Amino acid sequence: MSISPTTSTDTRNHIVQFDTAMGRAAVSWSNSGLTALWLPPCEVAAQDPTHEMPEFVKEAIQRAQLHLAGTLQSFDDLPVDLSNTREFTRKVYDKVRTIANGNVLTYGDVAKELGKPNGARAVGHAMARNPLPLVIPCHRVVAKDGGLGGFSAPGGIQTKRRLLHMEGAILPD
Repeated sequence: MSISPTTSTDTRNHIVQFDTAMGRAAVSWSNSGLTALWLPPCEVAAQDPTHEMPEFVKEAIQRAQLHLAGTLQSFDDLPVDLSNTREFTRKVYDKVRTIANGNVLTYGDVAKELGKPNGARAVGHAMARNPLPLVIPCHRVVAKDGGLGGFSAPGGIQTKRRLLHMEGAILPD
């Protein structure tokens, strides 16, 4: 699914927390799509709990719960709202969304596929700002030496390692 710049007609984000096998998580959305996903342990407060969730949010929650319990899911068809994201970063996120469960790419691989052969560091910066882990599976992007690189979601590298292990990913040599 291609990520295109969108302009949300509703600038408010709605946030709801939900339980997973790994702990409490949360998701936020606008009328245009998902805007953020917080992995466990989530410290963001839920807002507007009476607001009815669109079907795509219910689907995202269900898939996140299943995925974090070990039943691997795909998130590539869920709508996202990245209207406040720069063009290059959206391109990085678009590419990363195509990395299937059990697979990894290096930061350099992503950069090369985007026509920026010296852009590995820029890809790393985009991954560090990823608002939608799992939906934009930044944990599947690793260093060229097979090292995990960084992971800014809660739990850091341990969470990245756990997700990759759960997905059966084989890291590059």
